Amino acid sequence: MTSHFGSDHSLTSHDIDTADTVAAPFTGVWRLISFAVHDDTGGVLAVPMGPRPRGRLIYTEDGYMSATVGRRDAITSAPLPPGTGFGVEAVSAHREFLAYSGTYTWHADHVVHHVEIASIPEWNATQQVRRLRLRGDELTLTAPAAGPDGRVPASIWQRI
Repeated sequence: MTSHFGSDHSLTSHDIDTADTVAAPFTGVWRLISFAVHDDTGGVLAVPMGPRPRGRLIYTEDGYMSATVGRRDAITSAPLPPGTGFGVEAVSAHREFLAYSGTYTWHADHVVHHVEIASIPEWNATQQVRRLRLRGDELTLTAPAAGPDGRVPASIWQRI
């Protein structure tokens, strides 16, 4: 099965977790360019990590992945004396940072992240499906529409 995204790159379906597959064309390290939530017409509804988010996305040839996304202007927690636990700032800061890791399976037009550990506990042991588009050194990942209003989260990454 082959899927073509524009005239830039053709992707062939492979399961990365099998030993005899060719590496996915998106294997490597990526820097986050943008993260936005869109409506069903493509209009931007929100930029949850701010206008200039930071992040890294890593796909290894042997089928592992890791993603981190955060606000560039995230609040920092004040230093706390040892043994006092987390401050209010640290607890609220989790809303400004997302990380997860696991393995992945690559298909023609999407990738499935098999989450093993995540900063959002509800994501642990889930499969996060992302539609993908690769154009040169730019990778766009789009999550399925969510909620009654069809919000669509999308991230754009640049190969490092």
